[in-house]
Amino acid sequence: MNRKKLLCAGLCLILLVACCWGCDKAPEEDPAVAFFQDYLEAAKAGSEEAFPYIYFESAEHEELYLSNPDRILSYEILGSEKINDNLTAISYRLEDNTGDDRTRTAFVARMDGEYKVIRNVLSVPEELSENLVVDNYTIPDGMWIDFDETIPIEEQP
Repeated sequence: MNRKKLLCAGLCLILLVACCWGCDKAPEEDPAVAFFQDYLEAAKAGSEEAFPYIYFESAEHEELYLSNPDRILSYEILGSEKINDNLTAISYRLEDNTGDDRTRTAFVARMDGEYKVIRNVLSVPEELSENLVVDNYTIPDGMWIDFDETIPIEEQP
């Protein structure tokens, strides 16, 4: 009887050691999420510092970004979802110097061997959009601002 108890206790100890063996290993960090965190840290310093991290569809988009110098005050990455081998959606919350404090979704894309942040679902290039459901990443009322529909302040009536 004592042998059975000793054997059972030994097996439990072996199982416990085996389970804890991998506990001290940190999970491997997703390179897309790490890149996005680097982008957010750069954005805390200012728009110019974050500029190299961002994918822009055109020179007009670049100018618009640089002409609106928002600065991130704080952020929290809430989660990520791998959409395909070259595109990851990242949910995050941030507060910026304009007082904006809300949850958003951006994307990290691998393009030509390097990562870029895509700040709007409508800016994701078609060649990266496999498995991307645009409606999953729009604001709740289904509306968004399209760059081509904006009017510069000096041209408003």
